[in-house]
Amino acid sequence: MRLASEDKYDGISLAVTACQETLKRNLNVTSKELLKSVDGLVREAKNLGLSTRAYISFCMGSQHSPHIDPKIVNEIANSLHETGVDEIVLQDNIASGTIEKLEDLITAITVPKEKLAMHLHDSHYTGMDLVIYALSRGISTIDCAIAGLGQCPHNKSPLGNMVTEEMLFILDMMGIEHGVQWKTLLDAGDYISEVMTRENRTDVYDVDFNEELPKYQAKYAELLKSCLLYTSPSPRDLSTSRMPSSACKKKKKKK
Repeated sequence: MRLASEDKYDGISLAVTACQETLKRNLNVTSKELLKSVDGLVREAKNLGLSTRAYISFCMGSQHSPHIDPKIVNEIANSLHETGVDEIVLQDNIASGTIEKLEDLITAITVPKEKLAMHLHDSHYTGMDLVIYALSRGISTIDCAIAGLGQCPHNKSPLGNMVTEEMLFILDMMGIEHGVQWKTLLDAGDYISEVMTRENRTDVYDVDFNEELPKYQAKYAELLKSCLLYTSPSPRDLSTSRMPSSACKKKKKKK
């Protein structure tokens, strides 16, 4: 940690888990024992001027337990909050989350929303539904990866982290400003994918799509209406006139 401070890093990330069976198998400690260690690390980080981000893994299920009690997650989140962690990330490592599970989880969490973030996976093509729901419930920090880089070792699906480009596409659809330059982002995704000799998982590209806007609005209308929308302005109130004149649309697949 001192090396991180000396090398001018801004902060550190820590990981705990909501699944007791996974914790026992991996570290052979209890949640209380692990949180005690985290408390010491957070205090040291604060003394060194480092920010802290703590991940609570397997918040909605794990390979050892398909159901995680939201109350347990809340207890861990509050312990981290009391310790002084700057940001607490609710992590769905194996993409076991559903709208119902996420609703129960967010409802149970009593830590202020501005202290929370989400880390979701799109392994079953449900990640974006959860992103939209999390946004609607006031969680405005969502992890994502350019070109869809990364994958959970516990998940056999070839899909992994939420794709940054598609996240921004949805934000454009919802009328939420993000301030990211599309061309720079897309060029960076193509570059890193080429360097790593892997497929770029992004499914959008920079082009005006006003002609197809109604189709995309219709696609997400029911999902948006089904969420308890707390964002301001509410996505359900968006009209074509308020949408950006130039955004992204679906990328043509290479044959």
